[in-house]
Amino acid sequence: MDQLKNYINEARNHDHSDAQIRQDLVGAGWDIAQVDQALNPVNLDSQPYSAPNVLPPQAQAVSNLFLEDKIPASIALGSSGSGSKLSINLIIASLSMLLLLIIIIGSSLALLGHKTSYQSVINEFITALQKKDKKTADSLESPAMRGLGQKYVGDPSFYDTCHQSELLCSNFFEASFLKKATITRKAYKASNGIQGHEVIYTVKQTLSGSQAGGKGCSSSSTTTLAFDVVPSGSTWLLDNVSPGIDATVNLCSPQSINTTQ
Repeated sequence: MDQLKNYINEARNHDHSDAQIRQDLVGAGWDIAQVDQALNPVNLDSQPYSAPNVLPPQAQAVSNLFLEDKIPASIALGSSGSGSKLSINLIIASLSMLLLLIIIIGSSLALLGHKTSYQSVINEFITALQKKDKKTADSLESPAMRGLGQKYVGDPSFYDTCHQSELLCSNFFEASFLKKATITRKAYKASNGIQGHEVIYTVKQTLSGSQAGGKGCSSSSTTTLAFDVVPSGSTWLLDNVSPGIDATVNLCSPQSINTTQ
């Protein structure tokens, strides 16, 4: 075997190819298995074959792009090429998202405080009317609402107008009415174009017979209390308050009169 290996080494030194060496040795009577073993000393039976990790140039270029995508930003920033550009773009996008979050959080924080929503302003206004707190009720009216009050009823304060009629305030703003009312919400657009919200409390009632006053009597009513609220700075203000009753009443049918002759 050593003689065979020495021959192969000598032939290779004279630039003979392995294929030519193999052909010469087999032609000289050497066993083909021994020749192959001498040409390739690795034990082919014991070593699994694996293809070389070589890609065509085009495929290698695509592979490199995927590898560069996976380079951490801290490493890619110190390198050149598409990897660093990609990482810089990712950092710019991240900073943009962070700035947007700061703006959103800042806007939300601006609304935090004593009056955080339009519904809380409505609740505060109702409570002020129930407790006869004129100062608080007046502070929750928008300038437009005070102007309309002055124009149509001669009084800029809804509180004053409401309490001039105890029946109005007691009926519309008492807890029992509000508790049994259904609530609907709609979009509201103020006279100056500002978008706000409208909240309507509605109670429907139908009476008949003795409940309505006697035999043959009937009545139905729809009582509504509407609040129009608009944003003002970091809070909300009432732009209009509209109490109303739509009622129909049927006269009681006349009682039959029995006369004796």
